[in-house]
Amino acid sequence: MSKNTPPLPPPLTWTDGLPIHPGYQDSYYSREDGAAESSHVFLGGNDLAARFAQAQGAFTIGELGFGTALNFLLTWQLWDETRRPDARLSYVAVEAQPLSAEQMRQALTPWPGLHDRAEHLRERLPEARAGFQHIRINDNVDLLLLVGDVQDMLDQAQMTAHAWFLDGFAPSRNAAMWAPRVLKRVAELSQIGASFATYSAAGHVRRTLLEAGFQVEKTPGFGRKREMLKGQLQERPSRSQTIFWATYPEPTRAHTRIALVGRGIVGACQARVLAERGYHVDVYGDDDATSPRIPALLVRPWPEKATEHGISISERFYQHAFEQARALYARCCPAAWEDYGDCGTLRPQNALTELLNHPNIQRIDARLERLEHERGWRLNADQTYTQLVLCSAEVPACLTQAIPLPINPVAGQCVRVGKPIARPRWRETHALPLDDDTLIGGTYRPNSRELHERDEESRWLLQTAAAWAECALEHAPALSAHTGIRFASPDHLPVVGPCPDFAWWQTRYAGLQHGERHQAFPTPKHHHGLWLNLAHGSRGATAAVLSAIHLNAAMEGAAHPLESDIVAALHPGRFAIRRLRRGKPIALTDESRAAGKPTPSLRG
Repeated sequence: MSKNTPPLPPPLTWTDGLPIHPGYQDSYYSREDGAAESSHVFLGGNDLAARFAQAQGAFTIGELGFGTALNFLLTWQLWDETRRPDARLSYVAVEAQPLSAEQMRQALTPWPGLHDRAEHLRERLPEARAGFQHIRINDNVDLLLLVGDVQDMLDQAQMTAHAWFLDGFAPSRNAAMWAPRVLKRVAELSQIGASFATYSAAGHVRRTLLEAGFQVEKTPGFGRKREMLKGQLQERPSRSQTIFWATYPEPTRAHTRIALVGRGIVGACQARVLAERGYHVDVYGDDDATSPRIPALLVRPWPEKATEHGISISERFYQHAFEQARALYARCCPAAWEDYGDCGTLRPQNALTELLNHPNIQRIDARLERLEHERGWRLNADQTYTQLVLCSAEVPACLTQAIPLPINPVAGQCVRVGKPIARPRWRETHALPLDDDTLIGGTYRPNSRELHERDEESRWLLQTAAAWAECALEHAPALSAHTGIRFASPDHLPVVGPCPDFAWWQTRYAGLQHGERHQAFPTPKHHHGLWLNLAHGSRGATAAVLSAIHLNAAMEGAAHPLESDIVAALHPGRFAIRRLRRGKPIALTDESRAAGKPTPSLRG
C-alpha cells in the first residue's frame, strides 16, 4: 500500500456466517462463539474485571489486530460495568486494513447485545486513512487506531500499556504480526507487570515472548482449542528512542485542579478537553484576549500535497487535527460550526462561550502578572497549582521559563465585501460566507504588530480572490477591513508539549555540537508541571483540539494520539536542539546573567 493511498477495506468472503480475510484465509473470530472466545481469552486472560475495579487514572490496553472491533466493544462493556469513577480507558489498536462501517455491522450481527455500542463506534469512525486516528468514545473511553504496517505503527507509538490483546491472524498465516521485532516492541511499550493474552499456543510465539521479557504460561483455551498463552512482563527492554530529547516526563495524576492561561480558541479547547476528563480548570484571561471576532476557516489538507515519499509531517498533523476539530465543534458548539465536508467555518466568539460552558471550568478575569514557582505554580500571589498550561497568544513576561521561545507576531488584514457566496473557497487566499456578505483573507506582515488598515492589501485580496473564486468579487463593494495579529513559530508548526529546562539542556546537551551519539545523552529535564500550547498562527482553530487532546494524554499517562515524529516536530525543545547543534547558547549562564545580558532567543 502506498503511503499516499487511503487503506481499502479487505474484500471479505463469508463462510457459514463467518467473515474470512481472503489474503490470510483465516476467520476474524471463532466459529463456536466469537464473543465468548474473546471474553475467555482476552478479558479473562488479562484478569480485566478485577483490574478495572482497582484502576485509577488512565488504563491502557494495546491490541494487535482491531478486526471487527469485537474485542474493543466487549472491553468497553466490561469497563462500564466495573470501572472506578476517576478512571479512563485508553485503547490502542493496530490494523492494516480497517473494515468498512458496513462490513463491521454485518460481522457483529450475531451479538445484538453489542448493537448500541457498535452503532456508537461506527458513527464516530473517521474516513479511512493511514496513520494514527484518535476517536473519542465518551468522557472516559478513548480509542486510538494505528492504521498501517504493525512494525511501523508500533515504532511511532508512545504509550505505556497495562495489558495486551495479541489477536492477529494465525501465526502460520500472518507471520509479520508475530515477528520477534514486533513482540519486542510490545514489551518496550509496556510497564513492568503488564499482562498479555493470546489464543495462540504456538511454540515459536511462546519463545519469542520469553525472549522479549515476558513470563509465559499455557492455560486452557476456548472451546475445542486446547491451550492458549498468557503472562506478564518481567523485564522491559530498553526503549527505542531515536529522538531522545522529545521524551516526555512521567505523568503525575495526583492533581485535580489545573491553571490555564489564555481565553482564545486554543485555551478554550484545552480547557474543554481537560474538563471533560474530570479536571477542574481555572482559566485566566480577560475579554480583550479572546482573539478574532471573524470566522475561521478549517480545511482538510488531503492528499493533494503528498509526494512519492508520503505526506509531510505538517500535512499529517493537520489531517488528524481537522478530524478532531470538526468532531469537537459539532458536539460542543454546533451553532458556531458550519461543516462543508472538506472544510468548515467556525465563529470563534460563539464557540468560546460554548466551549467554556462546563461545570468543571471556572473563568478568572485576570491576566497573569506574577508567577512564583517553588512547590507548585503560584499565580498572581493567589492560588497554587501543580499543573500550569500556557495557551496565551504571547508568553507572559513573568513566565521566564518559556521566554526564549521564538514566537513571532504576524499582523494581517482581511476584507468584507457585499456579495454572498454559497460555500468557502480557497487557494492563495480564502473567501468565506458571512451572513449575506463574503469575507476575504488574509494578508501576512511577518514580525509586525501594525494594525493599520492598508488599502493596497484590500485591493490585492479582492483581485486575488476574483481570479479563482468564480465570482465577481473584484467589483463587489468593499464594506470594511479587519486587522489582527497571529503568533507563529519560525517553522510554522505550533509549540505543544512540556517546557524544557533550557539551562539544564544547555549544560547536558552541549555535546550535540560535536556530533556525539544520542545514546550518550540523559533523558531531558523539563519544568515540572509546565505545559505549552502556543504559536498556532492562522490555523489555531484547526489545530487547537488535537493539541489539547495530546497534552491531556501526556499529563495523565494515556497513549499519545500523535506519531512520535509529529510529537518531536511540535516539541518546544526543537528550537533549542537546532541552536545547540550549531554551538549557540539557549540560556543565560551565571556570568552572562551577572553582566546583565538579555536572555538568548531560540530564533535561528
